[in-house]
Amino acid sequence: MGKPKPLVGSKRQLKARWRQRIKRIQRETTYVFENRLIFREVQEMFRTNPVLKESDGIVYDWLAGMYGRDGLMAVRRELDNESGVVNLVKLLHEIEKRPEVISRRGYSRFSDKTDKWVKRKAREYLAKLEAPGKAHIDPNVVRADREALQAKCKISFQYAQRMVAHRTPTRLTKFQLNIWTRRSRPSRRP
Repeated sequence: MGKPKPLVGSKRQLKARWRQRIKRIQRETTYVFENRLIFREVQEMFRTNPVLKESDGIVYDWLAGMYGRDGLMAVRRELDNESGVVNLVKLLHEIEKRPEVISRRGYSRFSDKTDKWVKRKAREYLAKLEAPGKAHIDPNVVRADREALQAKCKISFQYAQRMVAHRTPTRLTKFQLNIWTRRSRPSRRP
């Protein structure tokens, strides 16, 4: 494994790129949560509508499958380590490499446009994220967050990679697969 490539760009360029990526990640994450709300409404329709409740379940199973795969692929998209992808894990890696881009000064300028309470809360929050003795974010905090995210989503990511995206045999144990399906699968209709 070679030495990691340096992150190219000025602070201003990186900030602009990161803002674009954050907006895209936020937009796509919002879409996933909106789908969750819609699917819960559909589930309620199947629970309360007598005609749907008595149907054979083909339509419900089809909808549940689409919802589940769509959500699972959204998780996969944010964790994928392929080169050239834009996602949360890649963004966190970049912040780890160039933590000075997220500085106390820049963070304060951002929060200066808000009221005093928000400004105070922003300063308190940034103080928890700052590197000791530095006026910028601590790359160790970012790394810990990224590693925690990857660890919590590992089983879902592996399942998405092996079974949904590529249809390859899974190495997940039956126990892991049961845990994943209990956590991720929408509840079945009554």
